Amino acid sequence: MFQLFFVNAFLLSINTLITKVSISYFTEFHMFKDGADRGYIINENEYQFARGSIRKEDDYDNHPVLSLFQPIIPFYNIYKELENTYYYFDNREEIIEDLIKVHAFEKMTEIEKYEYSKRRSGVFAYFLTEWIEAHLEDAKIETIKSSNFYYKTDDDGDITLFKVEGEAAKLPLKKQYHLLKRALGLNDNFDEDDIAEDKQEENQEEKQEEVKETPKKEELTPEQRREIIDNLVKEIKKDLNPKQDDKPFQKSKK
Repeated sequence: MFQLFFVNAFLLSINTLITKVSISYFTEFHMFKDGADRGYIINENEYQFARGSIRKEDDYDNHPVLSLFQPIIPFYNIYKELENTYYYFDNREEIIEDLIKVHAFEKMTEIEKYEYSKRRSGVFAYFLTEWIEAHLEDAKIETIKSSNFYYKTDDDGDITLFKVEGEAAKLPLKKQYHLLKRALGLNDNFDEDDIAEDKQEENQEEKQEEVKETPKKEELTPEQRREIIDNLVKEIKKDLNPKQDDKPFQKSKK
């Protein structure tokens, strides 16, 4: 009879432990999705240090024995995990902001945002970095203006961009694809407005280079600067102190 009791108690503990772990994963994956929806992705190393911020502080945290056995106490473990889940959803904004401050969440790249937009889930948000890293192993590399573009081409000739390193990483994704396809000599059907914008940016860059090469004009001497300042001061005083005849509601002298 005692053996049956212990067997049932053990099975009950295992079942409730599985339920507790499931609730814990549900909360964390929901948090990863909340971060990804805001444009942030998990930094696994920093997240492990900040992980305690999503849990409600409990008395048993200061009692090693109770803390050790809490996960396997039937129903109590589920209750405490539900309490942690409620704590997260009740303080979601503050927790996400805290995780961003301690760099447990870091800003997504344009490519990560695009890939996440196709599979918006907490599970994919968690594995997004590993998913991209796995594709980088056999990706082609194209260097454009000191920026590295990691990409693949499928059988239909379509290009998938996985990572951009360098200054081009700050550009919008559409512009990154445009630069890569133009470097590869492909027709990317880029909008005429975008092409005009590119030409305008190139012209501005050329003008900036010309300005750098143009010799500087002679600076004003101290006497000339002083004369200009004095003239400005006189003009200001004249505006602030109009003639007596022009002052409204002026009293007549007796």
